[in-house]
Amino acid sequence: MLAQLGLTCQKPLWRAYQQDGSRVQQWLKHEYPRIRAAAKRENAEIYFEDESGVRSDFHSGKTWAPKGETPIVRVTGQRFSLNMICAISPRG
Repeated sequence: MLAQLGLTCQKPLWRAYQQDGSRVQQWLKHEYPRIRAAAKRENAEIYFEDESGVRSDFHSGKTWAPKGETPIVRVTGQRFSLNMICAISPRG
């Protein structure tokens, strides 16, 4: 029935609900040009940085099993975490 309604199972994109589109546009039109001009005067480069953490015991995916039989994924029980950082320039 869902397919007949034109619906498909999809992985959603996550966006911060606090984001204010008008403030983003204001930053792009006013603040960023000032930052870019200051960087040019200083002969500096601009980079945008992001960081993320991943844990080995976080399970965001799903799997299939017969109805009423919960699937079990066997793991070692050893946990670790990984922190990552990256930066990109406006030129990519």
